[in-house]
Amino acid sequence: MSGIDSALWDIRGKALDAPWRDDIMTHPFEIENGNLLVHNRPGLGSDLIESELEKHPWTGGNNW
Repeated sequence: MSGIDSALWDIRGKALDAPWRDDIMTHPFEIENGNLLVHNRPGLGSDLIESELEKHPWTGGNNW
């Protein structure tokens, strides 16, 4: 997983850090067999949803 810390992903490809991670993106990242799937959308293939981000303000530590 180039550029992605594999310690943050479990065997099913789900993030282990913030349970709301997929809620803040228009197209959450997909991991299959330990690999980040690359889509044909521009850039990273997803945009942040600002209204969801506002529900999880940074507090100076871990937010989960």
